[in-house]
Amino acid sequence: MSVIQLYRDDGSTVDYKLTSFTVEVKEKGVAVVSNATPKSLHALTTAFRTEMFFILEHCKRCDDIKVLIWTAQGDRAFSSGASFKAGVSIDVDPAIMKEYSRRGMSPNLATDMALVRETKAFFDFPKPIIGAINGMAVGGGANIALFYFDCVIASEQAKFTYPFVSIGLTPELGSSLMLPFFAGPHRAKEVILTGDWFSAQDARDWGLLNYVVPHKDLMSRAMEMALKLAAQPANQLMLSKRILNHHLGSFIDEHLNLENTTILASRDAFGGAELFAQLASRVAAKKGNKSKL
Repeated sequence: MSVIQLYRDDGSTVDYKLTSFTVEVKEKGVAVVSNATPKSLHALTTAFRTEMFFILEHCKRCDDIKVLIWTAQGDRAFSSGASFKAGVSIDVDPAIMKEYSRRGMSPNLATDMALVRETKAFFDFPKPIIGAINGMAVGGGANIALFYFDCVIASEQAKFTYPFVSIGLTPELGSSLMLPFFAGPHRAKEVILTGDWFSAQDARDWGLLNYVVPHKDLMSRAMEMALKLAAQPANQLMLSKRILNHHLGSFIDEHLNLENTTILASRDAFGGAELFAQLASRVAAKKGNKSKL
């Protein structure tokens, strides 16, 4: 696994060995981040979510990195979405975790079911990120794949689904804002309300990603785009990304908070946290079985 830096409030750094990801700096300022928990189909465990923040902070501060490619190990899944089982624990000084939390750079497990903090952290990340989506992406995993990155290239094997309604939830991670914005309100309602799977080519046709490529070409195409971006002046890349995001940034905070309020109300109306967890666990098990087909 990769070792990155954690940053203290006083400016000092601490080495941290990743458990859920690898980070590899390639040529000319391109770094490849890989989801590295294929046994769980890269589920969004607490450790996984925490390390996403660590990676963003490290890559933001590292002058050797100009562009990120974000992908996943294996060819089955990019992310199977929310995890309802305990993940690998992380070994971090509690004082450091408190500092990251004060910066809004750690999961809020008590009240943030919509992953507002994670969504904002990716939205505010100043450097370009290219998503290289290798396989299925479910729920929150689909949102990360389609909306957390600045450009998205998908393998022809990739597919997506939003099973929120079937487990008593509502859209999160900014999807209720971004999906209608890119695909239109009618398409957004269809995929959210039915939970039906849609293909990478569907996503491309609806304006949700840039390119669909043969699986074997996924990383080479992502690297080609990343090197093209990395050849541009770094400051102009960041300033351009900031202004391109501004039209959404002016009201994204309010919308994300509304998503969180709605998803918590939905869970409680459905029967509360305990009943939700039981149903979600059954759906997750069924999802895992279907992923083998």
